[in-house]
Amino acid sequence: MIGQRVRHVIEDRIGFVVGSAESIGTRHTLVPVTIELSTRTELWPTALMELLPKNKQFPAHGGRFKAPSTYPLHIK
Repeated sequence: MIGQRVRHVIEDRIGFVVGSAESIGTRHTLVPVTIELSTRTELWPTALMELLPKNKQFPAHGGRFKAPSTYPLHIK
């Protein structure tokens, strides 16, 4: 799952997975996600995130998303 683009289902933010999942207790798992258009990395619960469709993934994951040269930042 590392490198795949995901969406937070409540906040509707998009990011990409940058590390392995970490178990918290027996029922919760957190995944490190870098937010697009930001340098911020957060731990998102797996229950609140969903993978973006395959066509919105990076080419390495079978998608067609081509990131700009400044990705994940948006610099004008």
